[in-house]
Amino acid sequence: MGCGYGRLTACCTRCRRTLLRRPRWNGWSIPCGGGVRRNNLNALLALVLLLPSLAWANFPATAVVANQTLRLEGQGLLRWKGLFKVYEAALYRAPGAPLYSIDGAEMARLDIRYLRDIPARGFVDATRAGFEAVLPAGETLSQWLGPLNQTLDAYQDVNAGDGYRLEVSPQGFRLLLNDRVLVDSPDSAFGRRLLGVWLLPGTPAPGLREQLLSLR
Repeated sequence: MGCGYGRLTACCTRCRRTLLRRPRWNGWSIPCGGGVRRNNLNALLALVLLLPSLAWANFPATAVVANQTLRLEGQGLLRWKGLFKVYEAALYRAPGAPLYSIDGAEMARLDIRYLRDIPARGFVDATRAGFEAVLPAGETLSQWLGPLNQTLDAYQDVNAGDGYRLEVSPQGFRLLLNDRVLVDSPDSAFGRRLLGVWLLPGTPAPGLREQLLSLR
């Protein structure tokens, strides 16, 4: 799962070589595209940057966690290297809920819909790094290795169109893949920190956090 910073493979040998060797253009690494000419790069980039409005997921306006109806608070798109779309995400919380924090007690649900195939191993390092990044001062990763490793072991490969879901409540948290429960734990403290990988200030994806929490 993670924030989506797992390793994504290039589509062909030529693309792999180009991703490694081609100079960066406006902050992005440009794949070969089967021989894209330099004078077409601007048009190609413009088209790619328009894609979010062309392929936005149809997230429902409400969702249910532990028999409580939550409302869509925000949704966003994560890109790899600012270019390739990885997944779209939606956050559900109660109307008027305070800004998310690990000390809160409100219910929350994060839905993620993947736009490309990603192996389970691509989530592991991203989740571990993101989890450590959002821990409050005085806490260390070693304190949470038990539930963290349980969660990482439950990760599975995803194909384009698959969806992970993370539900957090005062009673604990659940991790689901395509509505199938992978983890069901009473450890709400860990669950809130795991959700914090997307919602706390130290997240590796601050732009997505702002979209999910409707901060911009």
